[in-house]
Amino acid sequence: MSDLIATIVDQLGVTDEQAAGGMGAILSLPVERLDRDDLVTLADAIPGFSDIVGKSPVFDAAVPHWLATLSRWCGGLGAMRQVGPVFSSLGLTYDLIDKFTVILREFLAHQPNEKALRTLEKALN
Repeated sequence: MSDLIATIVDQLGVTDEQAAGGMGAILSLPVERLDRDDLVTLADAIPGFSDIVGKSPVFDAAVPHWLATLSRWCGGLGAMRQVGPVFSSLGLTYDLIDKFTVILREFLAHQPNEKALRTLEKALN
């Protein structure tokens, strides 16, 4: 288990599977949104990045692309709300999305590559 996943388990009292699946869902957003160089920067800052992304459950209840785009234009759901169905499928509540994200930001803030946190912010906005 990576340090990031262990921190989520310790701080939020979720299972290893829930922590890895939820963080995998969050980290799948940068995979879809960043160019290759930025994605490499982020992946290099998070040990086990590919394994964590691979733990995100596959689901059919994703926010449709057109709705996500409309939401961004209107300032609505935002990128993070797209992972809600994954959290729900893992038995996690939507309010934990923000808590997972705070832990991820704190984790990246303590990494030597300062660009990784800025890269994450770009992907999640």
